[in-house]
Amino acid sequence: MDLRRGIFEIEGKKFTYVTSRQEFVVMFSGEFAVSDRRESPPGVCRYHSKGTVNFGGIPAKITVRFIDDSLLDLDVFHRKPELFEPSERHETVAILRKSNDKWLIKQLGPPHETNSLSMAYKYQWGTVTSSTDQNLTDSIISIEVDK
Repeated sequence: MDLRRGIFEIEGKKFTYVTSRQEFVVMFSGEFAVSDRRESPPGVCRYHSKGTVNFGGIPAKITVRFIDDSLLDLDVFHRKPELFEPSERHETVAILRKSNDKWLIKQLGPPHETNSLSMAYKYQWGTVTSSTDQNLTDSIISIEVDK
């Protein structure tokens, strides 16, 4: 995997930010299922991992979205904070965020931008972000492809 160049790896299979929806479906038919189309805007097709998959060494749940035939974004979740007791959730999200940040720094070096809720890397092809939502209920690695 080489995030700097927009090369991603899931279950040992590599693809890039220019991979078409059809290529993705053929490559990952065993690992991903199409999500309910009613949940997506027109022209957007969303896929979710059927279970936990290996994303560059991270066991994760992943959502991938395409607009028409072009990759739009990937959201990488280590695991769902909802699995923890509500009293533990904020602490768990903080631990997951630190883990996401550490993994990205190992892959990409120091971030290009940081604030209290996120850190980001900007590349010619798109942006890689580790963030926590404002309610501190989830931590995620987002990969967005520029159009």
